[in-house]
Amino acid sequence: MDVEAELLDLKRRMQAIEATMYSGDATPASVITELKKMITAIETGINDDLAAHGVEIAGLRHQINDCFTSAHNQVLERFDSLRIDLMHLKLILEQQLKSSA
Repeated sequence: MDVEAELLDLKRRMQAIEATMYSGDATPASVITELKKMITAIETGINDDLAAHGVEIAGLRHQINDCFTSAHNQVLERFDSLRIDLMHLKLILEQQLKSSA
């Protein structure tokens, strides 16, 4: 259920409780019982939402970790490639210096 529908449902239920209270038909015990039911329903909804968000966050963490690992490996490969290229260039320069001397 979306948040707007939940809020409308809660508003409707509160209006029903208020109407019953002001009409004199309700006993304090029945109002309290209905309020407890509403609170329990709200707590259940919040717990369900928090659990769903926890699952989403865990999924995001996993995806971010995968992306970070992949990017880290790519950077390491690029640095290795650059290091090898620099060593190769150094050898060429040394050979050029030896041949010109």
